[in-house]
Amino acid sequence: MRALVILLAVVGYVVHAGAAPPIVVSSASDLQGAVVPANSGRTILVLAGDYEVSQTLVVPDGATLVGEGVMKLAEGGLPAGFRTGTRTTLRSAATLLGDIVNLGNGATLSRLAIEDLPARLGGNLVVVSSRRPDDVVSATVDDCELVNPNGAGIGFNGPSGRGLLVITRNPLQLNPPAPHAGAVVAVQMRGSIVHSPGNGTGIFAINFAPNAEISVDLQRNVIGGGLDASGGVSRPVSVVGAATRISSRDNLYRGDNDESPADVGWRLNGGSGPPVAVFTVGSTSDNLLSMDSTEDRIEGFNYGIHAWGGERFFGPPTAGTSDRNRTELLLRGTSIESLLGDLLLFGAVAPSQDVAPGDGNVLHAQLRGVGGSGAPDNLYANVIGPGGVLNGAVAGFSNRLRIDGNRVSVLRRGVTPPPPAEFFVAPE
Repeated sequence: MRALVILLAVVGYVVHAGAAPPIVVSSASDLQGAVVPANSGRTILVLAGDYEVSQTLVVPDGATLVGEGVMKLAEGGLPAGFRTGTRTTLRSAATLLGDIVNLGNGATLSRLAIEDLPARLGGNLVVVSSRRPDDVVSATVDDCELVNPNGAGIGFNGPSGRGLLVITRNPLQLNPPAPHAGAVVAVQMRGSIVHSPGNGTGIFAINFAPNAEISVDLQRNVIGGGLDASGGVSRPVSVVGAATRISSRDNLYRGDNDESPADVGWRLNGGSGPPVAVFTVGSTSDNLLSMDSTEDRIEGFNYGIHAWGGERFFGPPTAGTSDRNRTELLLRGTSIESLLGDLLLFGAVAPSQDVAPGDGNVLHAQLRGVGGSGAPDNLYANVIGPGGVLNGAVAGFSNRLRIDGNRVSVLRRGVTPPPPAEFFVAPE
């Protein structure tokens, strides 16, 4: 019977795709042998079962890595886990160093469960990354379930403890190659689940390379651990002119740890240096983060959205200023259910009154039908640092918080306190 199911699957792929039959694998060694450059453009069918991954699976360009999982749907059409007996699970080995799966250009990950081990250090579950300057990488994740039991971390070569990491790189090595300037990385994720019981980040999108671009399209997912995104971060080469664009539709962003709730659902930063003082960094300027949300839900975090235009974590000589960075936040029908506060919105952020963040950073928010929890600890400011006043409109080094929308309607929907009237402006 099993052989007949496999035969029908192979025939189906050939008929519908008009291409070579899929490569069918049923063991961890066969799986590792299938994800090689020679199989670019092929479909690799991983039969239901458990597979231990001892080295990173690099899905070649144009290839589809697909399991047999059949995703159940909850009320409202969101994914609810695989049906019993259909699950194909790729699980990290204790000896694995690095990420579990890395997707090449045109690669697709579908109907698979990816699981990490608790306390494993230095890796992420699924990564879509630039590989060289001016690279182009576009990948798809459909109907998958990512289980990340670990917390978020920062390694020498980048983030760890993320469910899905989307990144343009500036490699840090003894003899580092050039940053991947001008690279373009795009990901579409649909109908998938990320579990983050260790309070790791569900999805992390970040440019470490100048003039690079990231786009992430999210539809009908359940994203435990929330979203962390930045237009550009210098580490140590200055990042200038980079952009990260997030489009989010009908997703549920949830905290997955009831005993120790995760801090923030969405952490959105136009541009900054790194949050650790392990090397000297230059200035960070003219970067953009765009977050376009429609009918999303953010639930179970201490704070719903923490967004700012630019940030400087350290003063001279450790870090240069952050200048003219911008975050665009468009919320349509977004619902926020937080424990402490729904909105933390700032034009710019500095570590103290003695360190200037930089000039010309802007957070521009458009609020349309936003629903809040009534949690009271909302904060708004042009700048946190020199010249700043919480919940007041004192200008600080030309950094600005600008909000489009109707303050009265925001108040009625449970965002309390709402932004002060002086932050509301005519649409640009």
